[in-house]
Amino acid sequence: LLDGNDTIVVTIGTVTGGTSPTVTAAAGTANNLWHPRIPRYGRLDYDQKRLGVTGSLQWRPTDRSTLTLDAMLAKFTNNRDETYLEIISFSRSGAGVPQTDVVNYTADSKGNLIKGTFDDVDARVEYRHDELKTEFNQLSLTYDTKFGEAGHLNIVYGQSRSIQNNPVQTTFSFDRYDSDNYSYDYSQDKRLPSFNYGFDPTDPANYQYSASNARGDASLLRLRPSKAVNTFKTIRADIDYQILDGFKLRYGGNYKEYGFSSWEKRLFSRNLASTGTTFTSEAGFPLPAGTSIADVSRVITGFGRGLDLPAGVPTSWLAPDLEKLKAKLGYDCDCINANGDFRLSVLNQLGAMRQITEKDTALYIQGDFDYDVLNIPVRGNIGVRYVKTVQDALGHYNRGSVTTPVSTPFGTISTTVPTDGVQETSREYHNTLPSLNVSAQPFDNFFVRFAAAKVMTRPQLQNLTPGFTSISQANQTLTRGNPDLNPMLSNNLDLSFEWYPDKETLFSIGVFEK
Repeated sequence: LLDGNDTIVVTIGTVTGGTSPTVTAAAGTANNLWHPRIPRYGRLDYDQKRLGVTGSLQWRPTDRSTLTLDAMLAKFTNNRDETYLEIISFSRSGAGVPQTDVVNYTADSKGNLIKGTFDDVDARVEYRHDELKTEFNQLSLTYDTKFGEAGHLNIVYGQSRSIQNNPVQTTFSFDRYDSDNYSYDYSQDKRLPSFNYGFDPTDPANYQYSASNARGDASLLRLRPSKAVNTFKTIRADIDYQILDGFKLRYGGNYKEYGFSSWEKRLFSRNLASTGTTFTSEAGFPLPAGTSIADVSRVITGFGRGLDLPAGVPTSWLAPDLEKLKAKLGYDCDCINANGDFRLSVLNQLGAMRQITEKDTALYIQGDFDYDVLNIPVRGNIGVRYVKTVQDALGHYNRGSVTTPVSTPFGTISTTVPTDGVQETSREYHNTLPSLNVSAQPFDNFFVRFAAAKVMTRPQLQNLTPGFTSISQANQTLTRGNPDLNPMLSNNLDLSFEWYPDKETLFSIGVFEK
């Protein structure tokens, strides 16, 4: 259970306008000060459970070989509840900030509005519930055997899967519009500010569950279930054979397959007005006739234990009760019912629909040597690895939307249905990676080491996503992955001189070029 304060971020811009302030403040100055975007106190409650199981079996079919099976299962569940008492209008450029009146304020030398009293602010109580489940399983089978006089074979097969599932993510809010006599004070302690809301935050009569954005943001109804799956398979075979005194030959290969897929569902956007073309996402539907805020709420109590809150900060506030709302609205039906359109679709979050597979095939040969050269012990290895990489990626993006009338028991509503755009890419590249490592001991306890290698690092799978993960028309930005990202290649040279005068002392000098 965590109680605390946060502001989301700070922002700058117009904080006065719309109506005449009760007391005229220096509006030209206040409009250019940094202020908290969403000043609030909140509570986070976690209920976590963990399960881990491991097991291993080993069989020796001959006196020179073993077969080993290893398995692991891990499960983690986390039910998380968040509740906040917040001022939402400071973060809104439309109905919100322009309507807020600065009654009086105090600024610091850095341009921060650290203290103020405000009229016509929009207050909100918010409650969010997440059910999070993670499962990881892993299986490996290893065969190890010796053959001939100096041969050794090792074969490994392994696979793993990780599932991150968020089947329930639900957020509701109750709102209060154009509230007067709100004040905040960060001047004494920016981590524990003083908030005075100017009304009783525990009284249901002070809030509404609004399906309209005429006076400010409509109340929240946010449903965002999601899921992500990561898979991994590998098979590897390694052979080494002592073909000469002081020289061992190693060769082998491996195959690896990585997979990643994800999705998220959301509600359809709808027009909250009978006319116009403005569509709003994640807005609540009206409560059923005869249902009041008191019928679907509960009071959060005991906030601030151990925080030493400033005097006057509320320690209790009203919050949406999700179980009562579920009983009244049936919002979890994934359907249209008598109370609203609660259909969920991946079309409403196309940027989250991604699928990537990478297949890596490698072959290598290596020689290990250990000789005396001019009475100087010299050992090391030299080898080369050939790597083939095949990547297939699929991404979705929003190509636009179609306005669609939807018939419901409470009338026809206008919604937008996004048009699914799909982008698929495939590519293949090859790399040859030589390496050399040498260690010489010209004197007792003194070593000279040299290494030269060409190495590679592939891009992370999530960075290869085609399609668009987010588009902001307001900020004129677009975010997407790049399926044509090349691996990072590096040519490395390392030289070091090491002296060990005793067991606990090392003097070393090294140079490198990469």
